[in-house]
Amino acid sequence: MSGRSRQIQSLIGTIRVPQFENVPSLVGFGTMFPPAIEELYPANSGSPTTLEFVMPTWANGQPKIEWLSCPFCGESHAQATMRYIKSDDLFVCKACYESHVVECYECADETVIARCATSKYGRVVLLCAKCKRNHYVECEVCGKVVNKTTYESTNGKCMCQTCNDAFNAENHYCRGCNIWVPKTHTLMLNGSPRCIKCFIKGSKPPLPIKACLPYSRTGGSAFFSTLGGTVEFLGVEVEGQNGRYPNDQDQHDRTFAERLWHFKECFRKTDGSVPRGHEIATLPMELEYHKKFFNWKGLCELHMEYGFKGHDDPKAGMHIHISKNVFGTKATSVQKMKIAKLLYLLQKADWRNNWKKFSRRNCQAVKDAIADGSFCGSPWGYCEWYSIDEATPIIDAYAYAVDDNEHNRNRVLNFWTYDDHNRHVIAKTVEWRMNKSTYDYKSIHAALEMFSVLSKVATSKVTEQQLRDMTWKQLCKKIPNGYSDLINYLKTKKLWGV
Repeated sequence: MSGRSRQIQSLIGTIRVPQFENVPSLVGFGTMFPPAIEELYPANSGSPTTLEFVMPTWANGQPKIEWLSCPFCGESHAQATMRYIKSDDLFVCKACYESHVVECYECADETVIARCATSKYGRVVLLCAKCKRNHYVECEVCGKVVNKTTYESTNGKCMCQTCNDAFNAENHYCRGCNIWVPKTHTLMLNGSPRCIKCFIKGSKPPLPIKACLPYSRTGGSAFFSTLGGTVEFLGVEVEGQNGRYPNDQDQHDRTFAERLWHFKECFRKTDGSVPRGHEIATLPMELEYHKKFFNWKGLCELHMEYGFKGHDDPKAGMHIHISKNVFGTKATSVQKMKIAKLLYLLQKADWRNNWKKFSRRNCQAVKDAIADGSFCGSPWGYCEWYSIDEATPIIDAYAYAVDDNEHNRNRVLNFWTYDDHNRHVIAKTVEWRMNKSTYDYKSIHAALEMFSVLSKVATSKVTEQQLRDMTWKQLCKKIPNGYSDLINYLKTKKLWGV
């Protein structure tokens, strides 16, 4: 290249010219500028009044034209014919520029159509990357991008107004422990919502007799935990009668209630099956918490001191709830199949005599009540087996049981409950209703351990045929050595390894 050519290249490579008057004169340079400048920068394009051009590099005395691929159509174009989008650092061909490039709602810079958001006025707008990052946030619930002036930060989450309203409609903020709690888990104390734990701790003794929030609605959520990561939380309901109608104004009853108040993990409620007594309901607790931390022994001794009858009352029962989350987090076919396995273990025909011994439903108190006419029906009046043929596939048996249970919830396994409006609805827990009531704390531990074993078998990879072939002795072999109360109870009832 001659010295004059290098001089011309250096001069033109940094030229800045007015937009309109002198643009046509540049066309005279011929192939040095591939298309006409006015085609690239029309007078009404809104570009600045001066243009800065970087000349193509030279090779062998000829200008070397840079070719780029359009990110939208994929075709190659000369760089000089393409539009540069500064906010996205992209070169776009002329055709794609018309269909893909828009003006940013916030800064008015050009940007590609890739970032939609909702403005503070509720309109859907288009943004460049910088404005989206600086002025907008993404809802952690629905993923919607909203203006920072309209989002809400609740429970540590950034949410749009719609999701925040829905969250507030379903949850209350507990003023006692400063956390958000589902409304089904809260009670009002002095005009403000409290979680069940804070309600019990904040109430003055005696705790009033009122219907507690049943586990069938709360889903057996964790309140008292010792082992992190598990979902096997068990709630227990123990019924008993002492010949007195519950009455907060009765001094005898008030004294009992004041002493019961110190058992923070449970409280009492009325129950139609024990009109001259009450039902003690525990909060959902892990099995280890039931055994090591909750004072079942002291609670049972308190009831016996005040003349309550459990195992020797014909109508009193003990019910154990377990969350359906143990069998699967959603109501899928997998969850239903696992619950169906649990139902089959309790319905198994050749195990029924063993279940009668285990549950104590055929105790002498029930037989005497039937004989003198004070108890109508069978010993299993409150926890009957489902009338299902043994050969029925277990998943079909489960479907039949759920339908039958809707009309008669007094079954060995209950799937239904009542909501706030006294409507019969599917519960969030599975309720084992087979056992007779008792105030022997070791028998309560044994029932909890047995239900835990049954749940683990149901959630294992055991097949339907293996369940049908399983013997009671094989079930006993699945009991961990640490379940000493259950093992001793089975030996006492002559059910160990038979």
